Amino acid sequence: MSSDTSLSSLDEPQLRPQRQTRRRRGVPRIRPDFFQTLNENHFKKRFRFSKESVRCIFRKVQRSIPRARIKRSDCISPMLQLLIALRFFGTGSFQAVIGDTANVSKATVCRVIERVTTAIVLLRPQYVYMPIPQQRPSVASRFHDIAGFPRVIGAVDCTHIKINSPGRNRAELYRNRKEDIGYPCLRYLMTPFLNPNTAAQEAYNKAQISTRNTIERCFGVLERRFSCLYSGMQLKLKKVLKVIVACVVLHNMALDLDDCIIDDDELANEDVIEADPQQQLDQNVAVRSSLVQQYFSNV
Repeated sequence: MSSDTSLSSLDEPQLRPQRQTRRRRGVPRIRPDFFQTLNENHFKKRFRFSKESVRCIFRKVQRSIPRARIKRSDCISPMLQLLIALRFFGTGSFQAVIGDTANVSKATVCRVIERVTTAIVLLRPQYVYMPIPQQRPSVASRFHDIAGFPRVIGAVDCTHIKINSPGRNRAELYRNRKEDIGYPCLRYLMTPFLNPNTAAQEAYNKAQISTRNTIERCFGVLERRFSCLYSGMQLKLKKVLKVIVACVVLHNMALDLDDCIIDDDELANEDVIEADPQQQLDQNVAVRSSLVQQYFSNV
């Protein structure tokens, strides 16, 4: 027979010693310091700006770029975020490839590009604008020095950028049919003569083409510095628009910083076809005719 003591011990539950669990601490990833690992030439090839220019750009946007927290103990510095975005703008590489270079995930690259792009776009009013009245005489003088075309404060042209089709009803709106109907001749927009028939009109056309060539070269430089504009972007439409504006802002910042990426080669001139020959009877064309008579008749 068992004693009371032995029976009571069998009825009691057997308690196992508690095992202390330690909370695992995250280990921050080691990410490259491109300022230290790349020389000036390799740095500029990858990020399209010199190291000093990147520092200047960073000072302009750093307040709008918070540290990107990936995990509780891991985050990406604002400077590295800027470099990730510049790498995307400058190469148009797949985001996964850029992530491998910076030791971050593709999803993180996507968020970083959007965050940095938004910060740069906020600078647009400072760097992208038409000349104010006080600046117009100086701008017009510089344009006049090109080929003698008077009273010019800007040049207009367009370029095509590859994007993903937005699909559904909007797909046809963004289909590139490579139509070239040109621009209408307006009182404030001077186009070339479709069929010049006098020496004055030919002189006008020559001066107009040489003067507008500035915007054609500008697009060439812009697309060579920021290859994402040339090769296309696998982004949603609203993000593409922001990236385009950001690249234009950065281009103008590069001009202020005297940071040249390539030789400003002459690009081939393209003939512009007028939208409607009937505009010869329109009052807008009268302004062009007046310019021809006043400035090009004695050429």
